[in-house]
Amino acid sequence: MKILTPEEMRAADEATFQRLAIPSRAVMESAGRHAADFLASQFPEWLPKGVLVLCGGGNNGGDGFVIARALLGIGVDVRVLSLKPVEELSGDVSANAEAYIQLGGTFSLLQIKDSEQPEFSSLIQSSGVVVDALFGTGLDRPLREDVAELLTTVNRVTSESGTPVFAVDIPSGVNAANGEVLGTALRAETTVALQCLKVGHVLFPGAEHCGETVCLDIGVPESLDEISSVSRELLLESSVAELVQKLFVSSETVHKGVRGHLLVVGGSDGHYGAPKLSGQAALGCGAGLVTLALPKSAARILGPESMELMCAALPDDGKGGFAGTSVEDLAELGEKKSAYVIGPGMGQGGGAQQLLELLLSARAEDSIPTVLDADALNIIADNPKLEAFLGPHVVLTPHPGEMARLTKLSIAEVESDRIGVATELAERLGCYVILKGARSIIASPTGEIWINPAAVATLATGGSGDVLAGVLGALLARGGVVSEA
Repeated sequence: MKILTPEEMRAADEATFQRLAIPSRAVMESAGRHAADFLASQFPEWLPKGVLVLCGGGNNGGDGFVIARALLGIGVDVRVLSLKPVEELSGDVSANAEAYIQLGGTFSLLQIKDSEQPEFSSLIQSSGVVVDALFGTGLDRPLREDVAELLTTVNRVTSESGTPVFAVDIPSGVNAANGEVLGTALRAETTVALQCLKVGHVLFPGAEHCGETVCLDIGVPESLDEISSVSRELLLESSVAELVQKLFVSSETVHKGVRGHLLVVGGSDGHYGAPKLSGQAALGCGAGLVTLALPKSAARILGPESMELMCAALPDDGKGGFAGTSVEDLAELGEKKSAYVIGPGMGQGGGAQQLLELLLSARAEDSIPTVLDADALNIIADNPKLEAFLGPHVVLTPHPGEMARLTKLSIAEVESDRIGVATELAERLGCYVILKGARSIIASPTGEIWINPAAVATLATGGSGDVLAGVLGALLARGGVVSEA
């Protein structure tokens, strides 16, 4: 499912109006009608109490007037509060406002100061549904203080009364381009995204304000180049199911020798569990064999207790960390390995740095699929010369802190532009990047973006990243290509 920016959606709209000669008013009519139908199906028990539609002066307000007229036509008691008088509206918005009024619709001017009056709160409380058609996807600057107070009042009263908010395209106050909340934003129970998802629907904190988000086809063809060429997509259960079927399902005659051999390099004093978690996750995802390459002191500890995992002991610095190793030893270690996971609990000492450089150099020559996580990322951040060994067979899995170190940005800067930061790093280094977090961003070296819609609080615990690295390593070891894993 494509995810567009507001600018991309506007370009698709203009192509519909200009190249296809479909009138803009017809598209607005389609948007409002489909939204009204969905509202009626979503909140049938609330409709007898009536619907309050809050309309702005732009196209989002025009959609609101169409919704109001459509609901009026099926006998719903509708009231419209508009931020602008009819005489100040223009184009399709004005035409739809006039049509609603001509049918006898109730229309009042919403003065911002009215939000402070008891009558305004009473009107919200007595309504079955509040439709938010104030600002839509065009809002990209902080709200005026008085407008923010209006939205705050609506949030407070609907929360107290239990009145659901139905947002048209995106809740007012959410920046559709990046999910930023522009001071404050309405909290919707349901949001209908018109034609395509926008970035603000899927990235936090804006996503929290959208509630259930549903895409409505409003007549803008998705075959248009302005939409089909967008390389930003939401991962869907159906597409994931296809990959799972392809990567996990095996014939009954399969054996460990054809499922790949994964090498996990990591572990240091106090962090021996990290590579073990990666290795166990890899076996759980079907890797045929997994070898943990650990400092000698860690191998003595983990070897006896990890019966299903093989262990290789590398030189120890006497403090529980790596002391580096020889090219010859690494050649023997890497023999017949089909993928690497490097970094979980590895430490950042001199020996770990030397080991990582040798490993990256060796794998680059053979194009061995490699997942770099945790301390491997931190070492690369401090040693940019290692970036030369990366490439399309490499996956980086940073959390926001590690991404900040890799890009020399603050965590706040990373989080405010997750898609842009991940895209820039993947293209600059020529590898795949998974920026972890709620709604993880997956960026390819050629500019494609996939967004994972899952935001699971149970993953907010130590070790979940090590498990992810192991899962990815298993898929690569089994022969999956990096773009699919």
